[in-house]
Amino acid sequence: MKRALIILACLAAIASAATLAAYGWLFSSPQGRAFLEGRIEAALEGLTGGRVAIGALEGDLPSSIVLKNLRFRDEDGEWLFISHASAEWRPLYAFQRKYVVKNAMIDGARLTRAPRRKKDDQSKLRGFELPEKLPLLAIDAFSIRNLEVAAPGAAPVRISGSGAARMGGPLLNVRLDLNGDDARDEIAVLLEKTGRSLSSDMTIKSAEDGAISSLAGLGGALLVTAKGDGPLADYELTLDARIGAFGALEGAVSGNLEKLDRIDLDFSVNTGARLADISDVIGRTGRLSAQFAPMQDGGALKIVRFVSPIIEVDGEAVWRNRDGALSSVGIGARANLADDWRPDIRRYIGDSLSVSGEIAPGSGAYRASGRIDAAFASVDFENAQTDLRRFIRGRANVDLKENEALPPGFKKGARASGDFDVDFAGAVKAASVALETAQGLAFKGDADFAFDSKAFSVDGAATIAPDLAERAARGFEFSRAVTADLDLQGVVENFGGRIVATLPAMRRGEALTAPMRATLAATGMPSNSKGRISARAVDGSRRLNAIFAQSDGAAWRVGDIDYAGEGFALKGAAAYHAKTGEGEIDLDYRGEGDGEPWPGLRLSGDLTAKGALRRGEKNRIELKSSNLASKRWATHGLTVIAAGSPERLLVNAKAGEISIAALAPIKDAVAVMTLEPDNGPSLRLARLDAKIGGAPVKTTAPAQIKFGDTISVENFRADIGARGSLAIDGDFSDTLWRGNVIARSAPIMSAASIVDLDLDLDTNEPAPAHGRFSITSQISQTETASLSGAFVWDGRRVHATDAGGDSAFNLDLSLPARLNRAPALSLDMSGAISGAAKYDGRIETVAGFLPATLQTLEGDLSLEGRVSGEFGNPILTGAMTVANGAFTELATGLSIVNIDAKAQANAAAKGSRIMFEASGGGVAQTEKTITAKGFVTIADKARLGSTISMNNARLSAGPVSDVTADGEIELSGPFDNLLAKGAFAVRNLDAQIITPEPTGLVDVNVVIVDGDGEPAANFNRAAPSASIRYDISVKGEDRIFIRGRGLESEWSADINMSGRADEPVIIGRMSLKKGDIAFAGRRFDMTRGVVAFDRLSVNDPILDMRAERETRSGVDAKIVVAGRAKAPKITLESSPTLPPEDIMALILFDKPANELSAIESLQVAEGLAELGGIGPFGGNGVTGAARRALGLDLLNFDIDQTDSAASTLTVGKYVADGLFVSATQDARGQNGSVRIEYEIDDSFTVETELRQDGDQTVSANWKRDF
Repeated sequence: MKRALIILACLAAIASAATLAAYGWLFSSPQGRAFLEGRIEAALEGLTGGRVAIGALEGDLPSSIVLKNLRFRDEDGEWLFISHASAEWRPLYAFQRKYVVKNAMIDGARLTRAPRRKKDDQSKLRGFELPEKLPLLAIDAFSIRNLEVAAPGAAPVRISGSGAARMGGPLLNVRLDLNGDDARDEIAVLLEKTGRSLSSDMTIKSAEDGAISSLAGLGGALLVTAKGDGPLADYELTLDARIGAFGALEGAVSGNLEKLDRIDLDFSVNTGARLADISDVIGRTGRLSAQFAPMQDGGALKIVRFVSPIIEVDGEAVWRNRDGALSSVGIGARANLADDWRPDIRRYIGDSLSVSGEIAPGSGAYRASGRIDAAFASVDFENAQTDLRRFIRGRANVDLKENEALPPGFKKGARASGDFDVDFAGAVKAASVALETAQGLAFKGDADFAFDSKAFSVDGAATIAPDLAERAARGFEFSRAVTADLDLQGVVENFGGRIVATLPAMRRGEALTAPMRATLAATGMPSNSKGRISARAVDGSRRLNAIFAQSDGAAWRVGDIDYAGEGFALKGAAAYHAKTGEGEIDLDYRGEGDGEPWPGLRLSGDLTAKGALRRGEKNRIELKSSNLASKRWATHGLTVIAAGSPERLLVNAKAGEISIAALAPIKDAVAVMTLEPDNGPSLRLARLDAKIGGAPVKTTAPAQIKFGDTISVENFRADIGARGSLAIDGDFSDTLWRGNVIARSAPIMSAASIVDLDLDLDTNEPAPAHGRFSITSQISQTETASLSGAFVWDGRRVHATDAGGDSAFNLDLSLPARLNRAPALSLDMSGAISGAAKYDGRIETVAGFLPATLQTLEGDLSLEGRVSGEFGNPILTGAMTVANGAFTELATGLSIVNIDAKAQANAAAKGSRIMFEASGGGVAQTEKTITAKGFVTIADKARLGSTISMNNARLSAGPVSDVTADGEIELSGPFDNLLAKGAFAVRNLDAQIITPEPTGLVDVNVVIVDGDGEPAANFNRAAPSASIRYDISVKGEDRIFIRGRGLESEWSADINMSGRADEPVIIGRMSLKKGDIAFAGRRFDMTRGVVAFDRLSVNDPILDMRAERETRSGVDAKIVVAGRAKAPKITLESSPTLPPEDIMALILFDKPANELSAIESLQVAEGLAELGGIGPFGGNGVTGAARRALGLDLLNFDIDQTDSAASTLTVGKYVADGLFVSATQDARGQNGSVRIEYEIDDSFTVETELRQDGDQTVSANWKRDF
């Protein structure tokens, strides 16, 4: 034992000697001090996150440490320099985890800025938790002297102060006093624990340019006061903080500081300008009530309630730590959003929001899963990876619910999914994004967004379903989806790229457009866009090219416009500023035929638009068109000129003629008006002069029209027709309709009637409208040929009745017309209609009110009917009969007489059904040879089903003097698409070729005395849409006679007519049976005749005709007609072959051209001209004109060049078929003769001649063609 003790003593002595040696080396030798210096630098670098260099380590180590010239640096350079730092402490206490410092001091230091935030290289985030106990620390005294704070942009401040601290176990006493040399900064802290009570008093003050405010970048003054005094078991610390531009915080922290089981927080919050983005989310002011509950290795923070004027939030966050690092977090929160909470976001997510999720450790990172639910949207992600500091990446799913606030295409909702990668310090990237909306919009591609530069890019493919495309492009039907490739990049305020879209075939009404490929390339979007747009149909039927530029988000300029297609072209440039209303235009349009610049809009003609509209300048905008026509309208000679300042434009408009569908044409229209865009806008109509349907219309005083919330018409006065007038005044807005209309003797040209009307309208009255009307026929000037009555609108229905008296009409009609006052005045025409009408009298009285084509109706009419149902589905009941009727179509003379008809209307399952039957015949017939029978249904679509039969019907019309036909036609279908189908067999037809001869007389317009109107000019007027389709065949084996102008012929026909009324198509052929034709006073036999209609050139048949005659000299002369009817080719041929002039000479004089006299040569030339249809006398020459005037078939002057007295005159005429009589006399009156020629058949003729001297000769001629 003794030996062991000796050994232990020796070992202890050795250890002590070694320790003393190490102690001496570490604290006394240069090498040891250098080692300690490096360790201290490393420790300080660990605290600050930068580099630290110690100039010198001095002092009586280890109990006294003196550091000189300490320099603290980060990546931006030096931020702190300490000239002298010293501490006297008791190092042996450190072995007991106690730190006892007798004195610590910093003397001479310079702080230029706050250091960069320390980088945390730990793989796991540290979790927050309260320490189980405070460290044992005792600082008897510490001081700071001459600490100069020189923050950028602020004057240097010197801070000095002192303090002391004792804490650990039952002790807690802290005192700190720091002050700036100019009172800009002050820190005073006093914490004293006495027994089981704690007294706290802390004040931190810094002026706006003070050291603390400047270093922290608060943007304003700092004042923080915290005070508390009471037992630890129920302690409350009040806090009042004014933190510069960040705002203010006022409230209390309370709880049991002995148990530390819960800490309550209750604060009012005011956010400042630096927290504007947060203010948009939580509001500028709010109240927070929360509880913090420490837990084993973690804690829980419960937001009992946070409420502000725009949001209310509650929720909880629970976290766990492991080894000081965050292990897991669970989050659940809910928010109710006020109406004015971020309107730009709330409209998309709704008025409520909830967040739930959890975070747990994973392989190399945390795993995050969660869900955000809002009223209109939700986002969920699962197993996303994050380090909770730098990144989060994974896959997310977004669900947008139905919401009218969403952009078009998204309103019914959408779903999206994709991979995301968020670098909190850099950018967010989305890859493999798949978006699909409920309305048919889809996108697949990639996108990214950088936080610092706000730059983004989108690269992918979009698809727009046909239904969605049709909603965007109203009136179009898409055959398939629209596809587009997108490549966009830039920042939200300035981006560019390229969009290439493929548009499928589209239909608009009856028009079909070919698929198109369009490209948009632009930069500077969305406010300063510049680029080019081009589009081209795949079949080349149309193309578009243009460049565009935008500035200030509102000014657009489009140039180099080149829009062209089959039959049209538009070129030019235009500019417009949406904010100022200024603009320029220089456009030129040309169209022909079926040119269709817009699907369904056929526009032929020309239009130019040139001019500019500038503020404060003289302006002139001019529209001109010589002819412009579409399917339903047309203009002729249109000019519109607007000149003056933008505040007051003088507009002059002229048009030779305007026609719109079936409405009466407007001719010779002149309008002069003044437009003031900034005054309402308002329009002063100084002059309107036109002829509408032939009736002159002329304003008698200037009228004022103002536009805005109220449309006001003041003092519109006009003369209409010979004696008519119209006056209109009124105001019309969303809340009031008030006006007066007075018409006197206003003509209804299409019905040859005049109307008188008085209307008083005021929606503020119990009965908003009442008035009287009278319609009088101008054809039948009798009292019975008028319909007069009155009407009243009580706000629910309109009731119209006749005036009674001697009128042949009886009317009592009630129509629904409910006046709705909210949200704006409107009419609801739904509801029941009721009424009755009765008439007994002559049709002529009623016909006076009908369109001109029906005004020739005659007969006895009896009508009695009622109407019920609704506007969209009226129900008619009643009966009508016509007896001893007749009808004549004035244009052609077609007449049908002996008409008897009856009709019966009854209610049907959907609407009404009218059964009818009628019969009649031709003018020369007493029997009923024409019958019609069928029905009309009136429902959603009015339909006709009828059969028209002819049985030996004998009619005449126009050039057809007599036709007898049998057949049956079915006329059926909806009224806007009727089909006439059937067949006719022609028994006999006589047609006369009537070609008006020039007489030198002029047409005279016949006008009714004191009547209105004049015949309308005939130019390219728009016609109403055709409603009848044809499928009719006509056959005639023979007895189709065509006569006149020297032609006697018989034909057969087999043709079919199809197409519509405005564009009929005739297919088939007519073949010659026999015939002859007179030409140049000679009769030719027609040996061939075919008129063939085909589809190669619609309604332009091929002609193949030949007429022959044998001259006395044995030459066979032929007239051959070939080619299309619109451009026929007419030639003279002969056998044997001769020149045309010789053939004509032989036809006329039976001798060659070189043997003709001067006047005979003239006749030959005239004959050739007649054949070609040329010449000043219509192609017949002087002798032809004289021959026609005398009614002769032959007129010939034979002048003797050597003896003028021997010259002769020959006249001749066909007095009967095949019988020709001619007479010849010389100039002396001595040698005359009469010659008669009779053609027995095509080969045999007999001639006899009686001379003046009494001689007579008879001869017979026979010929045959070989």
